[in-house]
Amino acid sequence: MEKFGEKNDETPFTEPLQKSNFNEYGDKLKELEHHPNKIIRMEYLDNIAEMLMVKEKTLSSVELTVEANKIFRELNDIYHINVLVDFVVGKNKGNNVLYIVTDRVNGISLNALEYFSFNEREKDKLLQETDELYAYLI
Repeated sequence: MEKFGEKNDETPFTEPLQKSNFNEYGDKLKELEHHPNKIIRMEYLDNIAEMLMVKEKTLSSVELTVEANKIFRELNDIYHINVLVDFVVGKNKGNNVLYIVTDRVNGISLNALEYFSFNEREKDKLLQETDELYAYLI
């Protein structure tokens, strides 16, 4: 398994990040070898302001984290969707990164369900829309 966070890297974790087996999400999702119940999503801070749709593109990493936290609080307070998430700001390969740490959810991937029979184009569109919705939420 490909490892990130090696000695030369600056990730804030005490163990190297490993590429997740959730291949449909590309390289954004990582795992920790000794904490298999956690999933870590990496987002470069340069992209976070746009994802959060904030007008001020020069917000600090702390301010961006506060904005992301507001969205998750809104999910809980208004829509009663409790999402446990931790935000960790750090670096990866010299770039500023927001690490979003969540619990792994046991279940079956939508791709594995038989009654979801999409052609490749529909599947790609659904995955893109799902990813955009998740990005909007954070």
